[in-house]
Amino acid sequence: MDSAYKQHETGALSSQAYFAGLKRKLEFSGDDQAFIKGWNALFVGEIEETVKLISVLSRDIPVYLLTNSNPTHESAW
Repeated sequence: MDSAYKQHETGALSSQAYFAGLKRKLEFSGDDQAFIKGWNALFVGEIEETVKLISVLSRDIPVYLLTNSNPTHESAW
């Protein structure tokens, strides 16, 4: 969680600039599409137990969703 990561997560650094630096740091030799595919691979589906719990809770209390995600992840949704 270096300063570039923090800048990217707050929108102060574009995904393109952040990924370029990260690819250098990781010595990743693949193209941008391969990198983005891996970046988004952490989304594997809903957590069934969590969805059920939110459904139950939402009957009695307001439920909100907050995320610290980034534009690259958002475009994958």
